[in-house]
Amino acid sequence: SATGGGINSVACDVPAGSATGGGICSATKESVQRQISFCRDSVRYRSCIPAHQPPWDAWNATAKDQLLGRLFKNMVEARIAREMNNTHLEYVKIRLMSNPDCVRAFRHMLCWYNFPKCDDMNRSLPLCRTSCENFYTACRFAPSSIDGLHDACRASEIAKQGLFATGTPH
Repeated sequence: SATGGGINSVACDVPAGSATGGGICSATKESVQRQISFCRDSVRYRSCIPAHQPPWDAWNATAKDQLLGRLFKNMVEARIAREMNNTHLEYVKIRLMSNPDCVRAFRHMLCWYNFPKCDDMNRSLPLCRTSCENFYTACRFAPSSIDGLHDACRASEIAKQGLFATGTPH
């Protein structure tokens, strides 16, 4: 048991379903929002945040949020640079450039994945299929011609390859 903003709670998983523990569910959504700035507009719920662990006193929700902000900036800038530098040697599909909906969806997904929602039993909840579908639609990925859904969001694909084909299924 650990303390998460004033209440005792069981360990939660980041990412949800990974059985890694390492997090605690926040007492309230407000207690999380006071600690984060980059993900504040995305994380509007009680979430799994890093638990206090004495060897890593500096690792907390604020530090994680700041790291996510830097990673997001670097990833978006690198992708846009690739999209702007299309050559006959490499075709790069335009996804982020002039597409604020994709950038926003990517930011939400990054925050939701790294600060998963906690249920009433203080368990981390995985990203919902709708969130995945919204991301792929906003970023102009082609859906399946069979049912109009994105293959990458299917439970069978996530079980095999992980979310966004990260190689870490759960």
